[in-house]
Amino acid sequence: MKTKVEHGPDDGNDGAPAYSLDTPEDHHLAKERIQALQGSTRDEDAERELEALKQAVARWERKPSVL
Repeated sequence: MKTKVEHGPDDGNDGAPAYSLDTPEDHHLAKERIQALQGSTRDEDAERELEALKQAVARWERKPSVL
């Protein structure tokens, strides 16, 4: 799974991770990670990771399928 983390006042995301899901395997791994995070006690960084993963999965699931 590709991960991009941007830092600084100009990126507009407060240093939160931004995930790019490029394959069905990436999608599967992201969903597994979301489940793991939801089942655990989370600190602020884990909360950011969880939200970024949820956004990446939602973007993946909105993409039209290529047959």
